[in-house]
Amino acid sequence: MPLGLEARAILGAAGGDVADTGSWHAIASTTLGSDTASVTFTSTGSSSPWSDYQDLVLVMAARGTNNGVGIGVTTEINDDSGNNYMWQTFNTNGAVVGAAKTGPIGYFRPAHIPGADRAANFYGVAVTHFMDVNATDKFKAIYVQDGHGADNATDDNGLVYRMVSWQSTAAMTKFVMNPGGNFKSGSQFDLYGVRTSTG
Repeated sequence: MPLGLEARAILGAAGGDVADTGSWHAIASTTLGSDTASVTFTSTGSSSPWSDYQDLVLVMAARGTNNGVGIGVTTEINDDSGNNYMWQTFNTNGAVVGAAKTGPIGYFRPAHIPGADRAANFYGVAVTHFMDVNATDKFKAIYVQDGHGADNATDDNGLVYRMVSWQSTAAMTKFVMNPGGNFKSGSQFDLYGVRTSTG
């Protein structure tokens, strides 16, 4: 049975040798100091190479410079802009629920973000889980939890669940995020590596 966090902490303090498996490791982070057209993460630019991990998790809190709610962010993996991405979406704004299929297409969406004309302190928050990033015998599965807010007095806030297939057997080494317009200064992007649990 895997050890809990308290047990790991006690054994670590006592000098016990506990395998560091199944946990998130912060490996890259960017907070924008100015409006920026795109954000890139690479294996070589991270504190540990992505080959050390089974999965990657991206946590994003961002706004855009274009006006509007739900500005789309597009992402390509390994500079692949071919029609190799497909996804299913479940979405709601609190009043209406919908579902849709997209693709094949040349990108996927890790997030929608509020625009510059939305309430000043609202940021879109999204968590993107890239699974089995080093597997060379399967297409990559990507799970996105995507929320964006306009302001708390309107109904144009959105929540999206998206399951993506990147139809490539290549190991992931890079991804680039591009919004409509630019990301606004203050947008934050944190990347974590997840090791395999052997407990």
